[in-house]
Amino acid sequence: MNISEIDFRALDYKEIGLWPLPLRIAVIVIVAILVFVLAYVFVLSDKLSLLETQSQQEQAKRKEFLDKYNLAANLDAYEKQMIEIKESYKKTLRELPQSDLLPELIDTISQVAENNGLKSKSIKPGKEVGQLGFYKELPLTIVLSGDYNGFGGFISDISKLSRVITLHDFSIKREGAKKTDINGALTLEIAAKTYWLSNEKTEEKPKDDKTKAKTADTAKPGAPGAPGMPGAPGAPGAPSTSPGNQPAKPRAVPPGADAPAVPEVP
Repeated sequence: MNISEIDFRALDYKEIGLWPLPLRIAVIVIVAILVFVLAYVFVLSDKLSLLETQSQQEQAKRKEFLDKYNLAANLDAYEKQMIEIKESYKKTLRELPQSDLLPELIDTISQVAENNGLKSKSIKPGKEVGQLGFYKELPLTIVLSGDYNGFGGFISDISKLSRVITLHDFSIKREGAKKTDINGALTLEIAAKTYWLSNEKTEEKPKDDKTKAKTADTAKPGAPGAPGMPGAPGAPGAPSTSPGNQPAKPRAVPPGADAPAVPEVP
C-alpha cells in the first residue's frame, strides 16, 4: 500500500498499531528525529561544549608538558650556556672602566691615528647619556685627515682596544679646492661612542613631617620613652624615695671611741 492511498481521516491515533506499515515507519522516523533533536538541545549541547573546552585544555597541557620536557632534556646544555653568558658578562664588565677617563681615551685615539699615518683634527666629546642606570655612554665626534688605507687601519686598531668603543655613522670628503685631485688628502668624520659603569646610587628619601615630629617628641625630656633626667625620680642613678629604701642615718660616735671603718668605694 502506498501512502497516497491512505485515508488519513479514517485513522485513529489510539489504534496506531493497526496503521499501514509505511505510515508507521514514517511516524517512527519522525519521532526518532524529534527525540534526537531534543536530546541534542537539552542534553548533548552542554556536554559537547564542555568536551571541547577540556580538549583545548588538554592540548595546552600537552604543549606545556612538551616544552618542559625539552627544557629538562636540554638542561645540561642550558646550564653550560648560562655559564658562558655569565663569563661573557664578567668579561664585558672588566672592559668597562669605572669612569669616563676622557683624557686617556683622547690620547689613545690620537695615538692610534698617528700610528696609521693620520692627522687628528679634532675629537669632540658630546653629552653623556645614562642607560638603564647600569652604564653610561659618551658620544664622540672624531675628525681625521689622511688616506683610505690609514682610515682602514685606524678602524681596525680601534676595534682591538681593550676599552669598548663603537663606531657609527661616518663621512669621507676630499680636502682642498680641487675635489677631482685623486692624490689629495681625505677627511674622515666618524661618530663613536664609549661606555663606562655608572656608580650613581639612589638618594635616600627624606623623612616625612610626621616621622620628624615623632622623633622630636621622643627626644624631649620627660616624654614617654625619653631618658630620665639626672636626679629626677625614676631616672637612672637617682635614689629611690620608697619607705623601704630610705638611706640609713649615720650613728653618733661617743667621744674617745674608735670610729668605725669606712668601706672603700669601688
